[in-house]
Amino acid sequence: MLDFVKFRIEDKECFETFVQSNASLKKTYKAYSNEDGVFYPIVGKVYNMEYRITRTEAIVSGSIHKFYNNISGLGNINYNDFTLTEFYTAIDYLCDTFSIEKTKTTITNLEFGFNILINKPSSYFIEQNVQMFDFQPYDNRIATRAGTAFKIFKKSDFSIKIYDKGKESQLEQKNLLRIELKIIQKRFLNNIGINSLDQLDGVAVLSLFKAFVERYNKMLIVDSISPWNTLETHERVFYENYTNPSYWMMVRNTKTSQEIRKDKKRIMSFIKKIGYDSNKNQILKLISSKYHQLIIT
Repeated sequence: MLDFVKFRIEDKECFETFVQSNASLKKTYKAYSNEDGVFYPIVGKVYNMEYRITRTEAIVSGSIHKFYNNISGLGNINYNDFTLTEFYTAIDYLCDTFSIEKTKTTITNLEFGFNILINKPSSYFIEQNVQMFDFQPYDNRIATRAGTAFKIFKKSDFSIKIYDKGKESQLEQKNLLRIELKIIQKRFLNNIGINSLDQLDGVAVLSLFKAFVERYNKMLIVDSISPWNTLETHERVFYENYTNPSYWMMVRNTKTSQEIRKDKKRIMSFIKKIGYDSNKNQILKLISSKYHQLIIT
């Protein structure tokens, strides 16, 4: 559920003093200094969580899921379930380690997503069934992760990532799928009432889940890119055109916004009519079930 987190520490000077005076924290210094001769940036890690101190700010970032597994002796992994209770344990441990006050932090990046088992190989599902987000193609400039099937849909404040988690983690399990909402602007978080670490309570997590579902519903996920042979010819042409990312790139230059909105409604209604949204609906049920499991465990 909650995974990568990046936050700024408001009292940079206090944090820097703590890091400098704590011999147990491994740290390195780069090759430029301020007027006092202090070398910046000061960088280091506690397990997988990185800290970086510059002249003007102090940042901590990393997968909080992996951090929990590291402190629990499970290793640097994040393919298992990660409950909300475990998230709070990891955050408390991290803040205790760095002597951080949760109220005096500002979250700038956050990942919220789910690892779910689906009924087919994840790579096949991603390549064949996941078409678009809000009728826009995935960013094919982003390289795959070590041969892992991977699609990312980038917007200004967030991105949607979907990939084969089993293959990425070198597991034998071929059906483990990862879908995540990666928030990259703090204004997105502020709009749902999240600013600091102490505000990641149950209400905030519910808001994150709703934001995730809202964006999941904008994904065009179809059971097949080839419609039934029993469809009329004009229906087949309509389906094949309107589920093709290239078609939507073309119509944005030839149709009005109102016409495009009507076309979006038409194809979504048609997909529902012929039952080609069953995979998408089933995955949403799995996500919802996983969410409720992780918040009460």
